[in-house]
Amino acid sequence: MRTITNHTSTPDIVRGTPGRGIRRASVACLLGALVSAGLLGCDPAAPPQTSPPQASSAQASPTGAGAGGTVAASPSAPPVGLTELPDAAFLVPADLGTGFRVLTDEPMGDGFEYSLDYCRRNGQWDGTPEGPSGSSMSAKTARQVVFAGPDSFLSLQWIWALPSVDQARQAMAHARAGFEHCAVVKLNGATDTFTILKSGFAGDESMLVRHGERHLLLFVRAGAAYASVDLARSFDAARAEALADLAVQRICDATPTC
Repeated sequence: MRTITNHTSTPDIVRGTPGRGIRRASVACLLGALVSAGLLGCDPAAPPQTSPPQASSAQASPTGAGAGGTVAASPSAPPVGLTELPDAAFLVPADLGTGFRVLTDEPMGDGFEYSLDYCRRNGQWDGTPEGPSGSSMSAKTARQVVFAGPDSFLSLQWIWALPSVDQARQAMAHARAGFEHCAVVKLNGATDTFTILKSGFAGDESMLVRHGERHLLLFVRAGAAYASVDLARSFDAARAEALADLAVQRICDATPTC
């Protein structure tokens, strides 16, 4: 069993390395799928993150001011595109529940994106609707945080800051199409399943997906921000929906996109 270091309550936001992540594919393959769809053009020249960013004071409460002291945009203001993701846009361990903590290393293993990739190679899905091209992603606009629960099961949040609301909509449409076309996937003699349980319960768009018998995947869009949360097995649908509201609130409080 992996040894997990218990960190302080101030989370370190860590950026994933393409090709590795929570159950390996959970960190990287979704990013790869969006790249192949034309949504993300990863910027290889982006400078590596040499030290963990300092958490904004807004992370203490989902109703705080945005990064740099900027108050979140009024609900009546038009949503805008994003060029960076402040730390305060991410969930914190207390949002997930008692006993959760941030991990600073990258767990290994296969996740749901491996099955979606296999689905495409099987010819079940052609990857459409395609996402818009020309999005240049970097360490500032595609970031992750990994949480370990008290039972040592992991949850992973990715957020993508996209240049426009339309591109964020395309990201959600691409993900939804994948789960619809790949509801049953045959791979290596096994069967993997995906079921969209509910939509439209948080933010501008949201989707709750059951992977297999009880593993839940959460997706939300707030303005030009698109986020996924690969949830630990201890989460049920009610907890997942409540977490979706928190995820959206943190994005909206920390950025002007809402």
